[in-house]
Amino acid sequence: MISDTCNDQAQNARICLALTCGLPGAGKTSLCNALSAYSKPDVLVRHICFDDIIEFDPKDEGNDFTISGTFKANRHQALQQIEQCMLDGWPAKDAHQRPTLIIADDNMYYRSMRHECAQVARRHNAAFLQIYLPCSLDAALARNERREGSKRMPEEVVRRIATRLEEPDSQKYEWEQNTVTLPSERLPSLADPQSQGWAGVWEKIMEAWKGPLPPAVAPQQQGPPTEASASTAHGLDLQLRRMLADTIASIDGAGSKADAARQLNAERKQLLARACKGEEMTYSEEARHGVVRSFKEMCRVVQAEKCPERA
Repeated sequence: MISDTCNDQAQNARICLALTCGLPGAGKTSLCNALSAYSKPDVLVRHICFDDIIEFDPKDEGNDFTISGTFKANRHQALQQIEQCMLDGWPAKDAHQRPTLIIADDNMYYRSMRHECAQVARRHNAAFLQIYLPCSLDAALARNERREGSKRMPEEVVRRIATRLEEPDSQKYEWEQNTVTLPSERLPSLADPQSQGWAGVWEKIMEAWKGPLPPAVAPQQQGPPTEASASTAHGLDLQLRRMLADTIASIDGAGSKADAARQLNAERKQLLARACKGEEMTYSEEARHGVVRSFKEMCRVVQAEKCPERA
């Protein structure tokens, strides 16, 4: 019974913030709609769909829309809406004093995006969990193609997100320990949210619904705090610049070179900014390798776009 599980698991944290993570077309919004439609007398579900707040601008199709001022402002608005739901969802606001599950429905492909939500949960003494929907790129592209109007993302954007997706890592990051993995092809029928399969999905969610997310532990500084980090960041930046220069040199045509340079420079700046932001980003050797791998893959994608005959 969901009610028994809820009473057992949610007694320490009456509010839980759950976010979705996965490619466009993985089935995140359909999953959220099914969870909202499921009959749960003991749980109050609040579904916040970021697509209703953050609209994709077709003019950004060839650009990195995640660094635009409009995108950041809209994303801040979505986070504010989550915080407001936290305030509205406390038991005193609900006649039945039901535990509240707030679902932040978004791609959340960068770990730093998910960490922002974890920080919101911390500020409100709430539980935190992630629902990860792994999905192949081919399946995501096929489902995205079946979408209508503004709901359909440009194929280039879906492919770009696929190269940047940072999967949850519960072994490395403590705040990602409560992660529910639901492969999109194994989800119960979305046409029947009352099926027994959804009881199993809810059971996994309630098992991950723990107590309030504990305070973050600040990482220990290694060596001189400013000079060492600045030197490491500079060395990493030089490595990325060399990779960028090699990629540009392999591309023909001044226009193609300029377009590739713009895309890769934006990616380089964003990766460096994210590498030094948040508790999990401390320029460790593993973190540096992760940045290099991500940028190398982006260079490969851009090169394939500009020189398809070499792909």
